[in-house]
Amino acid sequence: MMLPANPNVPFLGTIYSHPGGAGNPSEPYFLSAAQTFRDVILGPGWNFVTWDARGAGQTTPTLTCFETAEERYAFEQRGRVLPPISKSTWPQWQTYYRDYNAKCQALSGDVIPYIGFIQSTRDLVSIATAMGESKINFWGFSNGANIGAWLVALYPERLGNLVLDSVSKIPERFSPGTSVEFELQDHGKMLDYFFRACQTTGSTTNCAFHGPDTTSMYNRYVAIEKALLEQPITMTSPQPGTYNLENFKSDVFLMISGNAGPPAYLWPFLGAFLADVENVLINNGAPGEALQTVYQGSFAPRPVSPPVNGRQQGGTDAQQGIPCTDSGPLGQLSQKDFETRLSSFNRKDPRFGTLFLQQYLACSEWTGVNVERPDFALLEKKTPNVITFISHKIDPLCPIEGDKSMSRRFRNSRVITIDAVGHTQLLGPNSTPAYMQVHECFNTPGYKAPRDLVVQVDDGARPFGYTGSTLGL
Repeated sequence: MMLPANPNVPFLGTIYSHPGGAGNPSEPYFLSAAQTFRDVILGPGWNFVTWDARGAGQTTPTLTCFETAEERYAFEQRGRVLPPISKSTWPQWQTYYRDYNAKCQALSGDVIPYIGFIQSTRDLVSIATAMGESKINFWGFSNGANIGAWLVALYPERLGNLVLDSVSKIPERFSPGTSVEFELQDHGKMLDYFFRACQTTGSTTNCAFHGPDTTSMYNRYVAIEKALLEQPITMTSPQPGTYNLENFKSDVFLMISGNAGPPAYLWPFLGAFLADVENVLINNGAPGEALQTVYQGSFAPRPVSPPVNGRQQGGTDAQQGIPCTDSGPLGQLSQKDFETRLSSFNRKDPRFGTLFLQQYLACSEWTGVNVERPDFALLEKKTPNVITFISHKIDPLCPIEGDKSMSRRFRNSRVITIDAVGHTQLLGPNSTPAYMQVHECFNTPGYKAPRDLVVQVDDGARPFGYTGSTLGL
């Protein structure tokens, strides 16, 4: 997909961009952001191009693990009722992910070796070559930034200007003491940041979970967790079922991290959601609108494109399969290994540690034959062109330590820190000063951002109750 340069101004070249989100299509990002990014930030003289990662969006064949939408729905609901993950229940989770892997291998075993960030990087180079571009200018976000990092490693001779927003510590995604550890630490801070922001709004009108101080709010949150562990909530619509502790943690995880949208609107909704759950559990009230909305979202029908060559299309399975394929063969966990990781993850993040463990468990059951394995030594480069890394100071999905680590690997680079909580400028609070740096990177030959540059977010983009002093950044 391309937004062509404005023919009425001097032509500047082509900038390629990928929004990340393993398994997600790029089209929604392109339709919502391309015109603004190109005209306002980059300049109208640029072509602006994006593409779908393999196995996702409109690519064919895609990675799919179910023959029908009904089969997928039934399997997902089986996962929703699994008990909280623990030493005694983890075999049930292991069986669940093992069954999922078997379904994926049966329907997509021929596709899995050809998906992943390395393959998407090769596709980027092929697209640029077809367009006659010898040098590749690239602006990537999250997993899209990982594609940019592999571009540096695999095709250094093709580098133009690169801006990588919220990159991961690629070679160490699941290794102890590295990226996942920092993700756990940042997520452990997020709940405190939310409580501080909620408390400073001053009333339940502005934040429904408001309390006189953050300590009382935290204690109420812990009480919700304990109550859900002892007695899940009975729900009736749209499908009868229960809402348990793991469901709750997963939903809070998405809202508090900004993974499902900007905190500017997700955090107020999170306040209403917590108040609803508390009212049901503590006050024996009826489920409110926020809780009903979240519960119904888990049962909403997902659109399924017509099958292509007998294969169902869609990115749902690619969202799981692409990261696991790129992580390499982790090896199935023994009981001892599982208990060690459970203790470590819960110690670093008592609220959400088990969610990270589920991801690890899913990838430990993932298999692939003839999958291309990356040579991480290629990441040790001194590049001729400057690479600009951008990250929010607190990013629970791609912590700033990832940008710092990768900048040390690619030694001709700069790191720009946005002094806020968020994940990428697509989801986190916008920063005009950061966008100005992006403009300079692509439009000023040889530009290097100041070392250790810290920029502020726009006042209008701040989440409710947010100030720099509120979050103590």
